[in-house]
Amino acid sequence: MSEYFTVKEVREDDVTSIGRCCAMAERYASESRWDITLPDDLHQKFKNVVYSESSVLLYVSKEAVPVGFAVVTYDGTFSVPPLGILYMFYILPSYRATQASIRLISGIIRMAKLDGCKYLFASTFSMIDERTTKAFDRMLERQGFEALTPCYMKELV
Repeated sequence: MSEYFTVKEVREDDVTSIGRCCAMAERYASESRWDITLPDDLHQKFKNVVYSESSVLLYVSKEAVPVGFAVVTYDGTFSVPPLGILYMFYILPSYRATQASIRLISGIIRMAKLDGCKYLFASTFSMIDERTTKAFDRMLERQGFEALTPCYMKELV
């Protein structure tokens, strides 16, 4: 039996999903060993992303429980149509060997196309561990991203 994951954009009134994404972000900060501390108002920061016209918070879930999230920002400063920039892509460790990552990146690509982006960029610099970073690199390449050191780019046609 195959695993079933769904991808959704977090909406302004979805306080539960914002809270769950915040919990995953706190775990990401801890696991990544970045020398950062997350502010007490992380919940508000995620709400700001949700309310923003230039950023989107998406999550992938299994049986209605979020197991990963990503933030995509649109930048039209240097190009029209805007560029999509993927960051904070995170999947809980117990779901990394599943289809969760592929479902999330596919949802991001589909959403960016619908939002009029011509290119989607993703950085693969991670301090989680080398194995996780390489797996993310391979997943991006399988989804049609081209390596442009130190990032990846996908033309959305």
